[in-house]
Amino acid sequence: MSDGVVFVGQDAVYAAGSGASGDGFTLFTGDGDFEGEYEADSEGDVIIDTDDFETGQYELRGNGDTIEFSLLEQDLSADFEENDGGDTHLVLDSKRSDYDVTISSSDADVQDVFKNDADATNVSDDEVEYSVDGRTGEILVNTTELENGDELTIEVDDTDASATATYEPDAETDDDANFNESVVVQERGDVAEIVVDFEGNADSANLTIGDEEDVSYEETVTVRDEDDDGQVTLEFNTYDRSFNAGDDWVNTSGGGDDVLDAADYDLSVGFGDDSGVEETDVGTLVLRSASVDSFDAMTASGDANLDGADFEEVEDASLSDDSITYNAEDDKSDYLVFQLDATGIHGSYDTDKLFNGDANITIEQTNPGANQNAKTIDANDGHIVTDDEGRMYFVIDPTDTTAEPGDEYNATFMLDGDGALTDEDMSISTDFSIEEGTLDVDTQEVDDEDTVVVNAEDDASITGETNLAPGVEVDVTVKATGDNPFLLSETATVGEDGTFAAEFDMSDISADTEFEVSVRGQGVASGLGTTGLAGVVQPAETASVSISDQEGDGETVTVDSVDLPDGGFAVIHNADGDVIGASDYLDAGTHSNVEVTLDEPLEESASVTAMAHEDTNDNEEYDFGSSDGAEDTPYTDDGDAVTADATVTLADDGDDDDDNGTDGDNGTDGDDADGNETDGNETDDSDDDDDDDSTDNEGPGFGVIAALIALIGAALLAHRRD
Repeated sequence: MSDGVVFVGQDAVYAAGSGASGDGFTLFTGDGDFEGEYEADSEGDVIIDTDDFETGQYELRGNGDTIEFSLLEQDLSADFEENDGGDTHLVLDSKRSDYDVTISSSDADVQDVFKNDADATNVSDDEVEYSVDGRTGEILVNTTELENGDELTIEVDDTDASATATYEPDAETDDDANFNESVVVQERGDVAEIVVDFEGNADSANLTIGDEEDVSYEETVTVRDEDDDGQVTLEFNTYDRSFNAGDDWVNTSGGGDDVLDAADYDLSVGFGDDSGVEETDVGTLVLRSASVDSFDAMTASGDANLDGADFEEVEDASLSDDSITYNAEDDKSDYLVFQLDATGIHGSYDTDKLFNGDANITIEQTNPGANQNAKTIDANDGHIVTDDEGRMYFVIDPTDTTAEPGDEYNATFMLDGDGALTDEDMSISTDFSIEEGTLDVDTQEVDDEDTVVVNAEDDASITGETNLAPGVEVDVTVKATGDNPFLLSETATVGEDGTFAAEFDMSDISADTEFEVSVRGQGVASGLGTTGLAGVVQPAETASVSISDQEGDGETVTVDSVDLPDGGFAVIHNADGDVIGASDYLDAGTHSNVEVTLDEPLEESASVTAMAHEDTNDNEEYDFGSSDGAEDTPYTDDGDAVTADATVTLADDGDDDDDNGTDGDNGTDGDDADGNETDGNETDDSDDDDDDDSTDNEGPGFGVIAALIALIGAALLAHRRD
């Protein structure tokens, strides 16, 4: 029921969310009569079978929410129509969009009738299915399989709607006028669009809104399709009861003194004159109570050039809810943008009455100095844009006002109780402040001096932050003199979080090289920044991995520690060099006790190698194997893959060695397998290196792993050369 409309026969489904599973909901009619109780299913959906319901307005209440929907009877018409090319189609039409039908007949073989239309699907010997895209569907008919008077039955799959079409080649098509939507929903005070569709030769009709006896309002107008598109869109301003047909024609502009009340208003359209009108279709205009939902102070970059901008341009200007930043250095500022979400005010706005009696905006300083009057900002200093559907933006350039850094303000939007929209004052407020613009670079303390530190790598990053709005551009320059001079410059853009980052290729610059950094803002940030900031290049970060000999069930292997400068994976290889398991994606940094689930459990104790891999394609999925080694390659140190070896002993294997002469008590002597006397606290000297986390040049599987690493190194070298 996302659009608020359900047709009789459909299930009305409200997605309350998985957290609402088992919660109770109550259904009432629009008149407040109890209809039934329902419970959210395991998915959090409330499902209402509407087969036996009467049409009308309904309210579903539960969990503090009230969900309104209209239950309507779907209409459906079906006629045979011949086009200018001589082809005949079965034309289906409904005020509902996108629906499926089943077509059957007791007079003709429908499979043969529709065999020339690829979109008609045979279901059985006497049924065909068709999906209508939009409100109207046209199905190509093979007329040689029909006789005069043959009748087809068309039934909508998920509602009670049905229609019949009788094949009568000589019958004439009647003119018709219908509402494009049988129910038009709008808020009191806004502009309702009532669309009339014409068929045949008809191009004008009489349209009546309301019923004098029912709602004390009734108006009949005549509309005409002037642009020959088969349709008239009548704009009905419920604020002043006026009419506008755009490129088409309406016989009166209407007008009145009072805003129409929230209620249901009958609609009817038909043909006729003063002697009488023959109705061809009926509908309902539902006017709901207006609401003021939110009023927020936002900011947009002063470089966005919003002076005179339209609604889409303002909405695309990377709005944020940060404080307004004023660059006093260059007398430039972010834009101050108020976002108002409200309904029922657009009819008043269209008639220039919203801020001339119905509503007002006050913007006043809340922190004036001692013995000083509070400053005010006139909303008329900016301009207003709206989408006519509930959202409105007020755009103000603070440099056109008396505002300055350090000022704090409260802004209030109020509907005046003496105006036409409400009987009592309704207000909503928001606070904002004006801050001095700042543009800072991230540094570390080196030898008691704030210093920009970068790594000797191809994506060395110089970062910073600013309180200017997102989208501001920042020029970053690095310069070194002396034996190895260089000059590099990049432009960075301030992101949504107020930070910026400029990347430089420092891979060929020696560690400990010193340089200077200059950062300057562009546009609204002109004049902000710093020059001559100390910088130094440090060695590139390298990955590392360590793993200990361990005992387990053979299903997982634990890596003691893995350090991944750019994120990636801890990967386990067997003694043959095959990948037997990989961790989930690990963020950049050091990770301890990483448990890697093996693809298949070990069948016996074995030597394994842990290897650190990058996430080269940034998809957080391990793709080294599936890409034949092209992606997610190993981290290297001086050209060699970063690895560490260990032995995994299966817990069951230890039971086979009980006769080695060692018993379970420390300090108790026993004979080893060679008959030598050993102490329970001692181990064979040949195992002294088992606890070494790095790869040894001896031990089981070393030759195969070394060969694997050599192959990976060769692949990496070939990749670089490519």
